[in-house]
Amino acid sequence: MRCGAIKMLEAKGLSKTYGSVKALCGFTAVFEDSKITIIAGPSGSGKTTLLKLLAGLEMPTSGSIFIDGRDVTREPPWERGVMLLSQRPVLLPHLTVRKNLELASKYGFKGKNSAVKLGIENIVGDLGITDILDRYPGQLSGGQLQRASLAAVLASGARVLLLDEPFAHLDLPLREQLRIVLRKIVSRYGLTGIMVTHDQDEALELGDHIILLDSCMHRGEGSPAEMYFDPPTLDAARFFGLNIICGALIGDEPVKVSFAPEQVEIIESSRGDWILEYSALRRGFSVALLRHTTGVGVKAYIPSTLYEKLYIGSRYNIVVKGNVKKWNIEC
Repeated sequence: MRCGAIKMLEAKGLSKTYGSVKALCGFTAVFEDSKITIIAGPSGSGKTTLLKLLAGLEMPTSGSIFIDGRDVTREPPWERGVMLLSQRPVLLPHLTVRKNLELASKYGFKGKNSAVKLGIENIVGDLGITDILDRYPGQLSGGQLQRASLAAVLASGARVLLLDEPFAHLDLPLREQLRIVLRKIVSRYGLTGIMVTHDQDEALELGDHIILLDSCMHRGEGSPAEMYFDPPTLDAARFFGLNIICGALIGDEPVKVSFAPEQVEIIESSRGDWILEYSALRRGFSVALLRHTTGVGVKAYIPSTLYEKLYIGSRYNIVVKGNVKKWNIEC
């Protein structure tokens, strides 16, 4: 839990079981105003279950949920000021975008967010949907549909946005564009954004704060930089794709160490112990996988200028720059 956080929403010891299946185990966290908290983790880790509990769509087996200090654990969804946005649009298909926004504003939450106070026109302008107001949802592209859905959520007066991978089905350029829009909206209107994803890049790019779930349990949290370069747990290091190898010594015991691919420098050497097994160019940088003669693999991110100089099967030495995280776990 973060110290000094401005508490908009707080979860305390949330657990959820379905028969003998544990979907969430003792989850505790604070979510701040004007920030996006990413709930990251592999499929089946409890991310969507957590959102359903926060939204009031499911009741927790144990634990409590507070909004502005008020216990809302047993309150219905329409009294919480919370809206859930997923890949499916929240718009009524028989109404135009304009009518959907008017309906959301008319029958929305009693406690309005600052977006509604400023007026629907501001929401429409910020999301760039002025030219589609008189269209029906079936006439919109995927990106337009998600912008219009986000506008409807804002028009409802919701102060907490729960986002269940809403951009996952869109192509990469559009996803990146909508991430920028989302950050702007959350910051400008002082909303609390909570988004789940299993995409490491999305978590690091979009989040102000990241919480890792795995096997229904809280496995660490921190800023994107902390989670990547100084992960709080070995689970976090694994999830964010850090190199984890044996070799460092504490006393006489071999331990595991982790370091980011960006920290690896490749040095060509005919007698090197590392052999290039794979390389690929990705948007201005290269990903290289090197295999040690003992079978240990290391991933490196290198400048694209070095990409054409690397050859599969060639031998190299590597140097790891910066801090290396040591884990007192036997290999």
